[in-house]
Amino acid sequence: MQRFFWVLSIVLTVFTALTVSIAPAWAADVENGAKVFSANCAACHVGGGNVVNGAKTLKKAALEQYQMASSEAIVNQILNGKNAMPAF
Repeated sequence: MQRFFWVLSIVLTVFTALTVSIAPAWAADVENGAKVFSANCAACHVGGGNVVNGAKTLKKAALEQYQMASSEAIVNQILNGKNAMPAF
């Protein structure tokens, strides 16, 4: 029983250390993502909309309808562009 608590305390310590060390990086990613979106995407996708094609917004329902809800599909669209959307 004592060994169980010892292992549990190590696991919790490692988990806490990882969580604390990842949090600043995550915050920086979010901040950088917001800057990239503002500089490259917001002109056409202001408020999650789409000024070129009103049906293809960034809302979850539209992304699902057009098979764009996965991370892979979104990354592919951003990197390669398609139709009126340029690649970034």
